[in-house]
Amino acid sequence: MYQYLSKTPFINNKGNPIKAGKLKTISSITRFNTYIRLCYVPFLKVLKLLNIIVCNHYETSYARSSRKVNRTLHLAELYKPYVLFETVYDDANAENLRIAMRSESGANAEMFDFDPKSIQWEEYFINTHFPGIVKYVLKK
Repeated sequence: MYQYLSKTPFINNKGNPIKAGKLKTISSITRFNTYIRLCYVPFLKVLKLLNIIVCNHYETSYARSSRKVNRTLHLAELYKPYVLFETVYDDANAENLRIAMRSESGANAEMFDFDPKSIQWEEYFINTHFPGIVKYVLKK
């Protein structure tokens, strides 16, 4: 994602590109929620209190910041099964089928190419997955 955002940065409301930082990895959803609650929720509480003190002068900032934190928590929950997934798949049966197809008929092997090793993951993420997230999830 860092590579994608470096090549295609988000633009802030002043028209300037937002510089992407390297991602921090967090090993569990519990740690992620704790990180958010320690780093961002106190800021929201202070902003909410300040908003009350100054007669809702910061209502827009508070609402926008609160939405961003909630969206982040929602995205983390949405991607939890994919990001924090520790299962290893065994494709031995599929590999045996690929070998059998190659030995019986080279034409069928080419027509039904389903070798996961042939997937260009970096190209897929940069040119398909991340643009899709930006367009359909973040709606930018």
